[in-house]
Amino acid sequence: MWKQGAAVLAAMAVFTAGSVFAGGAVKEKVLKMTTTTDVEASGLFDELLPKFKADSGIVVKLSVKDDAAVLQDCRDGRTDIIFSQDKTGEKRLVLENFGTMRYPVMHSDYIIVGPKNDPAGIKGIQSVTEALAKIAEKHSTFASCGDNSGTHIREQMLWKESSVKLVERKTQFIEKGKLKKVDYVAPEDAEAWYRTVGRGMAETLSFAEEKQACTLSDRDTYVRFRYGQEPPLDLEVLCEGDALLERSWGLVPVNSSKFPGVHNALAMEFVQWISSPKGQELISNFTLAGIRLFTPDAEPVK
Repeated sequence: MWKQGAAVLAAMAVFTAGSVFAGGAVKEKVLKMTTTTDVEASGLFDELLPKFKADSGIVVKLSVKDDAAVLQDCRDGRTDIIFSQDKTGEKRLVLENFGTMRYPVMHSDYIIVGPKNDPAGIKGIQSVTEALAKIAEKHSTFASCGDNSGTHIREQMLWKESSVKLVERKTQFIEKGKLKKVDYVAPEDAEAWYRTVGRGMAETLSFAEEKQACTLSDRDTYVRFRYGQEPPLDLEVLCEGDALLERSWGLVPVNSSKFPGVHNALAMEFVQWISSPKGQELISNFTLAGIRLFTPDAEPVK
């Protein structure tokens, strides 16, 4: 009788242990992160996230959206953390108590690219506002994303910083089955040469190549199409290096005091990991065709 009871207890112990193990396997630690299309398309997360999971056991579930929607996910509490390039917008989220803090991660930059024959004569001009003024003066074809993305917002800011006279315009296009309306500024005499594409960076680069136009691009998307595909994109870098072209990437954990359902502890594990020497080295070593796409910016976070 005793032996039979002991066997039952042993079986129960094995079942209980198995249940805990199975429960642990099913209930993975999942971190929801919202980020922008360009950094996801660069392949950086394919490099980072498997290593983060190996070190932490945390699975990162990515949601990829346009720049404005990334910030809105933080405002709505639909994610645990955002990885964004809108430094001003990120700081505003923290000031308004939607995010806990902005943590710098890395930076890259924008460039003006265009045809090899450089019809506007801007190659080598470091001042981006001077380059835009010369494009406007020569009425050289310029392709704008026109989609209210981070790149389009930066382009708008650069035109406003230039000496070019601008007028307000409106455009609309269908995006993912929905009508999207965009207000923007453009040079006042630009009807014949300023072309609004109403699409993302990849489509805008293809349009610029077809029309032999200049355009503002983030460097990582340009490198991907110039060196990572066959045939390569037939556009060259014409203007680069201006401080106005820098783009800074940061992480903002969503405030769990405002949204109790978010996983702040998991978000901070990712912040600490990517800010560590290991995480920053992985960013520094990430290249495409031997070209480094991002420069690490973070300091270790405790």
